[in-house]
Amino acid sequence: MVGAILPCRRTWHNSQMQPSRISMVVLLALVGGVLSGLLLFDHHGVGAAGAAVDALCGASEQSGCETVSTSRYSSIGNTSVAAIGLVFYGSLVFLASLALVAGETVRSAAAGLAFALVAAGVVTDLGLFGLQAFAIGAFCKLCLATYGVNLALFALLWPAMRQLGSAFATLLGGEGRRAFVVWALGSLVMMVAVVAVESALAGKAEAQQQNLLGAPAPPSSRGSGSVASLEKELARVRAQLGELQETLDDPEKYQEYQETKALAQFASEQVQTLALDAIPFKGPDGAPIRIVEYSDFLCPYCRNLATALSDYLPKSSDRVAIYYKNYPLDTDCNPGLSRTLHEGACELALGAVCASEQDKFWPYHDKIFSLQPHAPEIDDVVRIAASVGLEEGPMRSCMESSSAKDELAAQIAEAKRLEVNSTPTLFINGKRLAQIGSFLQAIESEAKRLGLE
Repeated sequence: MVGAILPCRRTWHNSQMQPSRISMVVLLALVGGVLSGLLLFDHHGVGAAGAAVDALCGASEQSGCETVSTSRYSSIGNTSVAAIGLVFYGSLVFLASLALVAGETVRSAAAGLAFALVAAGVVTDLGLFGLQAFAIGAFCKLCLATYGVNLALFALLWPAMRQLGSAFATLLGGEGRRAFVVWALGSLVMMVAVVAVESALAGKAEAQQQNLLGAPAPPSSRGSGSVASLEKELARVRAQLGELQETLDDPEKYQEYQETKALAQFASEQVQTLALDAIPFKGPDGAPIRIVEYSDFLCPYCRNLATALSDYLPKSSDRVAIYYKNYPLDTDCNPGLSRTLHEGACELALGAVCASEQDKFWPYHDKIFSLQPHAPEIDDVVRIAASVGLEEGPMRSCMESSSAKDELAAQIAEAKRLEVNSTPTLFINGKRLAQIGSFLQAIESEAKRLGLE
């Protein structure tokens, strides 16, 4: 009876590394690779990937995926975690594919190596999950999906755990050495390719940052009224009709269309009254064009805009002044929000109010945006403020005072009155700008209206 049972048990274990099971590993690793690729492109601001991620995770700053992707934990040095994941899954696909075409001994050894890789991936996932839960305070649904993929891979490859002892000996020995070398070279090629793609995406994102405020409006031309000019105008209209579908299909053209639409909306916006007394600003006092920015020091888009505006101001011919107002996305001081998006943003905003009282707002502003500290408390804010020359005692007393809290509350209340619900939000001479990309054209439009050209 015992002799009849044992062969059946041995056959069951051997069946676990059959080609069908390895094929499932390949398919799951491909799914993980697609998810990692999507996260990689979204991390670098590729529009189509961002739209897909928004559809799956939720739009804009309401999205846990957005919060995780823009956190300081989303990269290790200059390499994004998503890129590392893409290399991992590509290497795993290659290894499992080699196992499919190899003999039984090499297949079992390759499965053992794949199990070791996936086990390391699961341990890494536990650490990343902990960061999302306790450090970032938000969960990325697509990241969680990759963790699920890795758990499924772990279950599929579990029977190969007993091959760990002999896997490396087999793969480094005569029978499996060729497969191991091919896998190692393939993984290296995959890594180089992903690094090249990420470098290209980072370069494109940097170029987009430089053009964050949009392009100046092209010079206008007036027709002569001749038949030739009328025919030219008619041809232009026909071309516009023909290009409509192309505009909808091409992300860059669609972005240009959105910016044009935003400019038209800006022109029709009602002028709002904004309190600017004692609000910190850069640029000439009494500048004819006043830009008011509602911002959050922990908002990555606000950081990008701060850099763009700082670069733009010296080129504005002394026509523009930029005012900074606080709108922290933190329920501790902004109770109208449904949830906190940036923990500690209230403390940084209070610090900004107090830095302004010591006439050091802009050094404080630049320092905070360069650091973007995680969940800072009053002690952290005071320490950072002291590093740019603010006095610690007065700074701490100010942050704990009712007057500073009242000033911050007034700025938040004004933002609510103006229906500000995200950051950054800009007003140009009291008119809301719907899209940052139309900034330069809106400035030129306002300058023309004021007769400044």
